[in-house]
Amino acid sequence: MLRSLIRRHALPLSTQIRRVLFSTGTSASSSGTTASPDPHFMVEYLMNTCGFSADDSSKASKLLPRSIQSTENADAVLGFFRSQGLDGANLRRIIAWKPGLLGWDVETKLAPKFNFLRDLGFSQSDAVNVVILHPIILSLNVQNTLLPKLKVWESLFGSREILLYNLRRCKRFMSNSIENVAPELHRAEPSCPPGSSR
Repeated sequence: MLRSLIRRHALPLSTQIRRVLFSTGTSASSSGTTASPDPHFMVEYLMNTCGFSADDSSKASKLLPRSIQSTENADAVLGFFRSQGLDGANLRRIIAWKPGLLGWDVETKLAPKFNFLRDLGFSQSDAVNVVILHPIILSLNVQNTLLPKLKVWESLFGSREILLYNLRRCKRFMSNSIENVAPELHRAEPSCPPGSSR
């Protein structure tokens, strides 16, 4: 069960976060720290750093917080994602899903999610695949939402193994309502809940 994880994550995550960040060599880039007078400077930034097309970059930049006045934080976020193994088309997919991620703090909002997935038993590559399939995980608070939600899913699936299997293989079940899906769950074998796609 997830009891050990609940106890573990009830403690401060700073030590675990620092271990992950320093072991992967992730740090905020010193480049681009000067605020740009061009309100659309992030359009060019996304094209140059992530490979977005001009059109996709323009769409994504419109969803960025107005508080982003330099590329310093975005450099740190992209550096962290790449240190975890998320790059290329998958990185663009995540940023396009929620451009505001580029303004997030790595230590407090992103690293804890990857730490949590590894604590569940995922390898680094599996954790990346889970994030790609279920990007909503990045938006969930570990203590208040993610842990309780997965604990319920584990109980419904009947085992940790089936839960992990579904997290690896099934799209969108993390976004589905447990109340709507639970009556139709099949717990005897690893399988996606009805309505999910592989």
